[in-house]
Amino acid sequence: METKEQLQAKIDTLELQINNLTHELHKEKMVLENVNKPIMSKDVYSVLQDTIRDFTDNITFAENDFDWEPEFYGKEIQLGYIQFQSQCDMYDDIMRYIDKGFNVKEEEHES
Repeated sequence: METKEQLQAKIDTLELQINNLTHELHKEKMVLENVNKPIMSKDVYSVLQDTIRDFTDNITFAENDFDWEPEFYGKEIQLGYIQFQSQCDMYDDIMRYIDKGFNVKEEEHES
């Protein structure tokens, strides 16, 4: 029969193995998640970050960009509903900023 200390040591070892396997599983899931993604260099990623930051720093909203409804509770007014109406325009603006920051080329496919 095992002693309490031996059982505790066995439990500690098993817990360590579980933690190691859980960490390894997480790493492999990340590899699997990224396996079919196109590869981007850190330099390109940095340019993309700067491009998006430039866009968001220069964005302006007008009241008519939103569809909204107030809700009244006694003496309080709350925003009950809001929806952004200019998604397509924003997408086009973001793409223009990206186009300014990148030289996009078609991939050459081998025959």
